[in-house]
Amino acid sequence: MIQGAEAYHEGEAKGISGLKVIDPYTLKITVTAARVNTIDSLWPYPMNKKYYTGIAVKDMPESDQMRKSPIGIGPFEVEHIQPGQRVEMKRFDQYYKGKALLDGIVYMAFDDKEVTERFQTGEIDIESAPRDAYDDLKKLENINILQTAELGYEYIGFKFGHWDTKTETIVMDNPKFEDKRLRQAMYYALDREGIIKAYSHGLAEPVETPISSTSWAKIPDTEISAYLYNPTKAKELLDVAGFLDLDGDGLREDPKGQKLMIHFDSMLGSQTAELRTNAILRNWRDVGLDVQLNGGALKEFHTFYNAVEADDPSIELFYGVWGLASDPDPTDLWRENDLWNYPRWSSKRNEELIR
Repeated sequence: MIQGAEAYHEGEAKGISGLKVIDPYTLKITVTAARVNTIDSLWPYPMNKKYYTGIAVKDMPESDQMRKSPIGIGPFEVEHIQPGQRVEMKRFDQYYKGKALLDGIVYMAFDDKEVTERFQTGEIDIESAPRDAYDDLKKLENINILQTAELGYEYIGFKFGHWDTKTETIVMDNPKFEDKRLRQAMYYALDREGIIKAYSHGLAEPVETPISSTSWAKIPDTEISAYLYNPTKAKELLDVAGFLDLDGDGLREDPKGQKLMIHFDSMLGSQTAELRTNAILRNWRDVGLDVQLNGGALKEFHTFYNAVEADDPSIELFYGVWGLASDPDPTDLWRENDLWNYPRWSSKRNEELIR
């Protein structure tokens, strides 16, 4: 944290003691503690004070200065905005690193389903294409496809509790998944390789940690306990843990003899989302677990994440997606006072390791 920022925020100081202007182009920042990611955590884009003066921070996102004619610091300047459709930019010749090689850029917004057709007609030159378009894009002869590992991952999260808004901390009050053997069995039951091949066009790989394979902090797979597809192992774990099929219907009861049914949530999005979800549910049913789609259907993206973040009581297990920053610091994601810790899991040992 910047020295004096908290006092200024609380109204105890008229300025921030840790900020000092050295000259018109140099700002000295003093922090309260040394951290390797301090520079990465600072907002690196200066804003034009004269242009944005008089606009309250809360009003800025909807202001004309932002919506119609924003000013930035890059090699191109906004020339025209057609809301929801396109942004036209022309070269900014006074850019401090010199003139750009392009005369301008046109950024267009359109449905993912139109990617192949627009490439085929030459309407677009570059695009971060969705996985669902991969098979069709491979057939085009007028484009080059480049692939790289993403800074992100897809995961299945167990809900262990809820977020206490008063204390701003996690309360682990859902005992449904407290038996580690149940969670391990559900992991072993998933044919991740098969699901990736069938529903992700092969454009993914199983990961064992929430850190991207592109990160310098990624632990080698040889040092990680992997849960490879093994339905036999899954059944053995469930048997030992007392999750048995007592009535012979092919589905297991919990250790107390009660019917075990787990709600699973996932979101709409890709063309294969529903097929993938059904495959996951089949994997679990194959080992005797009754896991059903919550509400009987996939949820719209915002509806899904609003429910996950609000800890909707009906959400017990969910299929999430998470994008990462270049800094692998797990702070803000996996501590007991992190709102984005959506599974609502914490432990003293984990807190010690992160701190």
